[in-house]
Amino acid sequence: MLRAYGITRDRHQVQRLQRMPGDRVDGALWIDLNDPQPDDIAAVRKLGVRVPSRERLSSIELSQRLYRDGAAEYMTVAALIDADQAEAQLQAICFILTDRAMVSVRYHHDDALDHPVDALVVPDHRHLFLSQLDHYVGAVADRLEHWGQRMREEARVVYDDRPKRSAEDLRRALVFFGRASERLALIHLSLSSVERVMNHYALLDAGADGRDHDPMLRRLERDVAGILAHTDFLAARAASILDATLGLIDLDQNKSVSMLSAVVSLFAPATLIASVYGMNFERMPELHEQYGFAIALGSMGLSALITFLFFKWRGWM
Repeated sequence: MLRAYGITRDRHQVQRLQRMPGDRVDGALWIDLNDPQPDDIAAVRKLGVRVPSRERLSSIELSQRLYRDGAAEYMTVAALIDADQAEAQLQAICFILTDRAMVSVRYHHDDALDHPVDALVVPDHRHLFLSQLDHYVGAVADRLEHWGQRMREEARVVYDDRPKRSAEDLRRALVFFGRASERLALIHLSLSSVERVMNHYALLDAGADGRDHDPMLRRLERDVAGILAHTDFLAARAASILDATLGLIDLDQNKSVSMLSAVVSLFAPATLIASVYGMNFERMPELHEQYGFAIALGSMGLSALITFLFFKWRGWM
């Protein structure tokens, strides 16, 4: 699908252009290609822009993500989609800057670029490009704040000393922090790709005369650096809580094994007495005693009681 946006001459507001299939897009400020079809690719090709294939966008080589082709600059960002779903993943969005327009190419449906831009005020397509990056970085920051809050809530369950905490609570915490670690790794990879794109764009913006970078670009660089640092902090915290959760699960398992061992040891003397009097020897006088059965049972109970009191004194039960 191809969507074209222009800019009003008086107020520099972005607005969507009404076009029919086959119409030219020469005067567009921004051309958004979402899963482009052959007709869409041909329309953009008339502007001198080659649309990268899905395979090229998925390549991890830096030379395939940041390069120049003719008069156009190609910069690819790994965008996080379905951030709150279990199947969150990274998908590539390629921004192509020409002398007069910006072209975005993606082969997936997401909300990274699907947001209202009609009220956006920008002087040219380069500032529109920075505005799109700014919107995406802000959305990632919001998701990061959300996950940070959820991590604080789940951490209370892990570090709660109250007896009501169950093994199921620890299991849920283990799954949550495992997913959080994976989500934070995706966010770090995504923001790192944004950082590389901004560094590449900064070299273009400086130009041969070495003039100062755009103020919006400098602010974006500071924001991305700060969010990356916060992502590293949350990742380290998630790893720490994950280790604590595994340690608590080990302690609970060891406690269960120790209790089972204590119960087995509790009846060991009674088992010994029963084994002795279960032997088939001819001369066992106690077997013919009138109160032999009661004495045997009493000996078993007394040995179990003595063992229990000893374990209790040592703090093993």
